Amino acid sequence: MAEKPKLTKSDKLKVMHKEFKTGISALAKAKLITKEEKAAKIAEYDQAFKDLIKEEKAKEKAKAKAKKKKK
Repeated sequence: MAEKPKLTKSDKLKVMHKEFKTGISALAKAKLITKEEKAAKIAEYDQAFKDLIKEEKAKEKAKAKAKKKKK
């Protein structure tokens, strides 16, 4: 059986972002928070996650480039 490729940090952040949205949606569905609170929370953290992912991808790209140069 083939091994799964290791997830990069940016891939893990993408998964966390998706799980965060799912969790917030579940809270709204259970009526623990209002739809407005759900939208506010998602809006508040959505851009932060996107920025983190972008930053991490840039780090990974720079690391790969440096590794390539070394060879």
